[in-house]
Amino acid sequence: MKRVPSFATKRTDSVVFAEQPRDRLETKLIIIMVGLPARGKSYISKKLKRWMNWMGIHTRVFNVGNARRSTTQEPQDSSFFNPNDARYSNIRELIALDVLNELLYWLRVEGSVGIHDATNSTRKRRETLLKHLENEPDTNVLFIESLCTDNDVIETNIRMKAKSPDYIAMDPTVARKDFIARLANYEQSYQEIDETDKIPYVKVINVGERIIANRVKGYLESQIVFYLMNIHISPRNIYLVLHGENEYNVQGRMGGDSPLTERGKAFSQHLVTFFKNEFGLNEENGAQKVKSERKKVEVWTSMLGSAVQTAKFFRDSKFKVFKTRNLNALDTGYLTGYTESEVEDHFFEGTCYVFRFVGSV
Repeated sequence: MKRVPSFATKRTDSVVFAEQPRDRLETKLIIIMVGLPARGKSYISKKLKRWMNWMGIHTRVFNVGNARRSTTQEPQDSSFFNPNDARYSNIRELIALDVLNELLYWLRVEGSVGIHDATNSTRKRRETLLKHLENEPDTNVLFIESLCTDNDVIETNIRMKAKSPDYIAMDPTVARKDFIARLANYEQSYQEIDETDKIPYVKVINVGERIIANRVKGYLESQIVFYLMNIHISPRNIYLVLHGENEYNVQGRMGGDSPLTERGKAFSQHLVTFFKNEFGLNEENGAQKVKSERKKVEVWTSMLGSAVQTAKFFRDSKFKVFKTRNLNALDTGYLTGYTESEVEDHFFEGTCYVFRFVGSV
């Protein structure tokens, strides 16, 4: 039996992401959403929040619509959004500023990125928000405008809006009619961002179909642009599959990069057949069943031998194989080749996912 090296150390910090401390950025970022109702602003806001929190950047969305519903007793049918009604316009502006103040307080206390989720549809509103932020130290601002010209997407969003908290217990037909009237009110006064505004902005057209970026500076802001370039609303299936059985699997040994066994190769061949059937890629009797609009199914694999060997069976032109080190298994360092029982008997007990292995890369 191999001797477990004395320099193997127990890991004291969990690798589970949720337990990692979130980074607080020295320079905070405020994202101000812009766009007509039913254009996907809240969808984009939530996606950004989820992604940045996953990256360890403490992010929160501040939704002006939620604040409006909870702070004002005024009737909130379509007439409340009439741009020609000075009283209602003033109420909406005050609520937007109140939400911005709440966002700023949160950034000062604990956050790194705050998202102001509202229509912010006029230059006057956007200038008011910027003026309010003029003296805020170490804070950058990025505008994200969501534009949509796809009538099918707009219609889907309108149907969803008719079920929003503004229309609880309301007849769906009445709710839809009122929301369309609200939308018409916004369209009267809507002013699209352009280069003359001289502000950093990103335009997201048809939820990622096209992206326009202007005056965008900074690492995080650039990463946000890249993320928005890859956003989509169509459902996609992701299948997570282990590589075929390898020699270390049979021996119960940790880590390594051993070749596939015969069973592992057979599994890989069956895997190809499964995905051909799943995506309708089989051609039988001259007929081809098509279940996906994608011309090729993407297969992503780690750079380790067992995974690469498994992926080699996807030679068919209907598949496109990508290799990346980001999918490599946890490196067990100097404990590579030991069985779990050998490690537990001679060093420590517990799963390998809560230990750092000396010599790993």
